Amino acid sequence: DASGIAWQTADDFQIKKTLGLPHNLMADELPPVIIQSAIGGTRYPTFGKRTAADQLDLYAPPYHCDTPWGPLVLSFNGQITSSLSTQEDYRCDYSDGVILARLLADLLIRNEGNLEHSLQDLIGTIDGSYSVVGMWNRISFAFRDPHGIRPLVYGKRKDGTYVFASESHVLDRAKVSSIHNMPPAEAIAWRSEAKEIIKYPLRIDPSTHSHCFFEWVYFANPCSQIENITVYHVRNRLGELLAEEILKRKHLTIDY
Repeated sequence: DASGIAWQTADDFQIKKTLGLPHNLMADELPPVIIQSAIGGTRYPTFGKRTAADQLDLYAPPYHCDTPWGPLVLSFNGQITSSLSTQEDYRCDYSDGVILARLLADLLIRNEGNLEHSLQDLIGTIDGSYSVVGMWNRISFAFRDPHGIRPLVYGKRKDGTYVFASESHVLDRAKVSSIHNMPPAEAIAWRSEAKEIIKYPLRIDPSTHSHCFFEWVYFANPCSQIENITVYHVRNRLGELLAEEILKRKHLTIDY
């Protein structure tokens, strides 16, 4: 329904959004600048309004909020289901991504700019399924919900660039040779000039690792892998299992 991209240079921050598919972002050439970090996202509405041409900034990812340290920018895959959506300070009728950004910006202020503590508080406050990438204060970061419901993978290109995405197919296109699954309830942070990423758990108590079944049967690209299993293989296997169940029932009338 909508798409967007945000990028950070040495001394500037820009964001561009459009209704429809990501190729609409390229209708006008993006400026020829050296980008330190960037995030993008597409909108498939499962929360709030179905269309919002008049409020594209609130409707389309990435979502951003101002903080004392500069803009906070988030893009996420999932749905926030907690009562935060009705609280006046965070409420947004266009996207739960805005709610997520507003809450994290507030937590960063409360924690005096400590990102790790803020993400810890965030995971303890919200309910739902989510994988998130973000930029803030020259830091790029990513984290996943305690149950790992939504997929999130990452890897490193030969030129040293880290790439995170909700699908491994994206990393294949970006020529990432070694792809890793982001563990549930873990955060990763790094600066563009740093050579290594920093990992830290967001919860100590173990949670059940669950999956969003719609990723397997509908959302994900058939070429992608989720938890090291190819989506195409899973869809074929589901068809085989369905056939076995049909053969057990002798008097079915089936149209398709």
